[in-house]
Amino acid sequence: MLYRIGLFISCMTAGYIFADQVVPQPRPVSDDTVRLQAFIDNDQVIPAGTYKFCGQLTIPAGKSLVGVGANRCTLVYTGSPKDEGCILIPSGSWGFALRGISLNEQTNSRTGTGIRSGSTNIGAFGTQSGSGRIDDVWISGFQYGARFGDMTLNTSSSEVTLTNVKAAECDVGFRIETQNSLDYTFTQLLLGNCRVGVETYMAGCVHIIGGSASVVDTVFSITGAGTYSIRNFRAEVCGYLVLQGFTQARVSITVDSCETSAGKGKADVFVRGGVSLMMRNGIYAGFIQYEPSIPDLVVLGYGTILLDGVATFDKKIYVETSKSNVYLKIRDCVQLHSNGNVIRRF
Repeated sequence: MLYRIGLFISCMTAGYIFADQVVPQPRPVSDDTVRLQAFIDNDQVIPAGTYKFCGQLTIPAGKSLVGVGANRCTLVYTGSPKDEGCILIPSGSWGFALRGISLNEQTNSRTGTGIRSGSTNIGAFGTQSGSGRIDDVWISGFQYGARFGDMTLNTSSSEVTLTNVKAAECDVGFRIETQNSLDYTFTQLLLGNCRVGVETYMAGCVHIIGGSASVVDTVFSITGAGTYSIRNFRAEVCGYLVLQGFTQARVSITVDSCETSAGKGKADVFVRGGVSLMMRNGIYAGFIQYEPSIPDLVVLGYGTILLDGVATFDKKIYVETSKSNVYLKIRDCVQLHSNGNVIRRF
């Protein structure tokens, strides 16, 4: 016959614990930071799965972060908000690449930055990284889904191509800042439930080709000089398709073959003095509006507005010319009724 031995251990507090009892232990928090960094450092593709990490991942020069697909490889950030990015592309990282992942903030708190490039804390300034690619990357839940350059540090990142990228549930999907952050091309951009989709602040030569946005207050926000364009893009239940926020010369904006549905505001395209705006083709539910100048700026409104083959639904094209020398040309445009019939041509 077997007898159970009641071995007990005296504790500092009253009571006893039997050796054959199971004492619940805190469940360890999953942290794949080290594992994920090893994939990057060893040039390995991250397998399918969901990975939780609370530290910062770094993509050194000559390295890439590559997963098997945005719908199969999910990285969930569980740490405290990082303005410097939970994924950092550090100074000197040229030819960097991120591909085939989803990057989510675990609570959709809209805090911190998902991907950060072109910043440094070593006192350097100028262009810190560039000639990079971000492909098939979906980001959600951050203040900035991806942020390039830093106005405070006067650092920048240039020549970046982004293909099939998506930002959702972010305050700003993609922010590009400083005057040396140049030459960004987005192909098949997807945006959802953001305050701003793509935001430039003193950055130039930024172009969007194809894609769609849903429930975004401003799809493309432009502040600074340079050339900008948005082509073959569809916006549903959005505010501004394009909003220009800075009045000076050397601002060229092209809006080509886009379509908008009934949105949050009355203006689809709102530009200000100093701009050269060319709109070709497309069907727009809201106003196209030009404002001569911003009251607190010395530069008065002047610019060129060319509208060619543009159709608007039940809305007017509003261009204020009385206070500026703006050149306005409208050709082969139509105003449509909600049923699709032409109200008038101009």
